[in-house]
Amino acid sequence: MVLDSTHAPRSPQRLQVAVDLSTMLPGGENGGVKPFALETIKALMAMKEEEISFIFLTWSKSHDEVATLARACDQVICVRNDAATSTHKKASLNTSFDLLLGYEVAVLYSPFSCCDFACPGIPMVTTVVDLLHKDYPLSLTPIQVETRENNFQFLLKATSIFQCISKYTAKQLQLHYRVKKEQCLITHIAIHKRLEITSAHLQSELHKPYFLYPANAWVHKNHNTLLVAYRHYLSKNPEGWDLILTGYLDEGMARLKETAQALGIGEKVRFLGHVPTDALAKLWKDAGALVFPSLHEGFGIPLVEAMQFGIPILCSEVGSLPEVASEAAFYVNTKDPMALAEGLKRISTDNQLRSILRQNGYKRLESFNLEASTELLYEALSKSKDTHHMYSRGIYKDGWTSDKAAIALPKLDEITEVRLTLAPIPEKRRLRLYRGSIPYGGYAIDATKTTHVTVLLKCDGLPLVLEVLGAGKLGHKDTRDLGVMIQNIILIKKDGTEIPLAYKDL
Repeated sequence: MVLDSTHAPRSPQRLQVAVDLSTMLPGGENGGVKPFALETIKALMAMKEEEISFIFLTWSKSHDEVATLARACDQVICVRNDAATSTHKKASLNTSFDLLLGYEVAVLYSPFSCCDFACPGIPMVTTVVDLLHKDYPLSLTPIQVETRENNFQFLLKATSIFQCISKYTAKQLQLHYRVKKEQCLITHIAIHKRLEITSAHLQSELHKPYFLYPANAWVHKNHNTLLVAYRHYLSKNPEGWDLILTGYLDEGMARLKETAQALGIGEKVRFLGHVPTDALAKLWKDAGALVFPSLHEGFGIPLVEAMQFGIPILCSEVGSLPEVASEAAFYVNTKDPMALAEGLKRISTDNQLRSILRQNGYKRLESFNLEASTELLYEALSKSKDTHHMYSRGIYKDGWTSDKAAIALPKLDEITEVRLTLAPIPEKRRLRLYRGSIPYGGYAIDATKTTHVTVLLKCDGLPLVLEVLGAGKLGHKDTRDLGVMIQNIILIKKDGTEIPLAYKDL
């Protein structure tokens, strides 16, 4: 179901790209990846207006925000419905991984590193913003680490090209997962120009400057150390600069506010919550310095935003930060509150240092170009449509399928025999087979004996899809939704060559 049926037909020459935005939240809960994803899409639309069209997969929470981006050639599909927070009813669609097989999708683009809609037969370009669960696992819960690891293990099978937001991120991806260098596309997050500089945003000496730290209250952002350091700074500089913190007002930010009060610095620390783009530009204009004590970053968007407005930078020398800031930052050990406090004092009192950092920032900013990065991404999307990965979805390690399964078939450009051997199961099942979304017939699966199913398929890259009608649970000890049990899948070429297909995936 397409929500806007008035959209005009797409030109066959366009590259049809599905974009998974099904985890995008309103406001700033997603952190910097959200503005990066949206600005990248806008840039692709502007630069490749006639060459590309999109199918946006959305969540009802942010559906309307995405819908405002869509052009006549694009489609917007609500694949995740949250009736409790929706302002009006939206479609709750089939969210199965084979959803996109019903559309003429050349490639799936996943800027939020999602894999729910990845499907054999559809190449995928995945953005990797960091490997926090590998590099700094103590900043996450054990469940979060496990979830991220499982997600990455699947992405390794399904992804054609990894879009890495820094050389550092690409290096870590290659280190931890042995991803080939040629599979990594490096595109820096050059989205600073979205914060338009007008005459009202020129640097002014008529205000009292402040330290600015725009970041959600995630553990690796290191807010607590900053608050302790700021207290030390104020103990020696009672009339020193205020500290302004922006970021989604969740429980973590509420705890930071309580910490600031407990440290006796509550009147000097301001918590502004998520700040919209227009207000953020004004906030940058009045800032005296960016303080960025983060302990792990895949890029660090506030660094280029600070450079855009001529704001000196104080940050840690970890992760991607030296790569991004280079000589435009004053580096300190942000794990040490005393060293960070001394850095706050230095950058707030040394006019010469601030002037040098400001000029270095303007020069460094020349290295970040959204148009160049977008061109590289478009080339990667175009290139990936011809790639092919052999993997499956919906099949457990013991051979049981879920109610739906998809198995990648090789590209042979010939009619090929595919033979499935299915084990006896506790009860009868009804099986439907598809090549992609094209039906190839139904089969009765006997509950008492091994069943052989043979079908002739054109192997053009589309997957073999199994749909089991009436899939059920095996019992109280095994509560999975189970369909049929696969013993073997063999592909037989025209010349009689047999190719066993690997199919166990979950």
